[in-house]
Amino acid sequence: MVCSDGKTIVYVVSGIVLSMIAGYILGKLKLEHLLADWVKNIRKQTNCDESYIEEKQTFMQRLPSIGKEALGIVSKAFQFTFNWYCHCGLMHGFLYRFLNNIILKETPFAVPIATLVEY
Repeated sequence: MVCSDGKTIVYVVSGIVLSMIAGYILGKLKLEHLLADWVKNIRKQTNCDESYIEEKQTFMQRLPSIGKEALGIVSKAFQFTFNWYCHCGLMHGFLYRFLNNIILKETPFAVPIATLVEY
């Protein structure tokens, strides 16, 4: 959905710029030693001579492996996102309403208390 006043474009461009800045900062922090083991294994595998052989393949020959890798990445991202939304939905939906009956409505700390109780 495109807004006529350009808010969508500003939102998308600012998101891309902020993610690029965050990526640059994370690159400068040298956090490679904190990578998961499966990522380290991928990095080790790409340093062997087979990567040279793959470079001689055409794009159409590489396309199935590109699709397989992309599907794996999207699958992991979907699982993380789905779990996060379920967690947040429980925290902000069910627990807030449940604890709202227990905690006085005038209490400004109802949401933080609900969050602490959830954990």
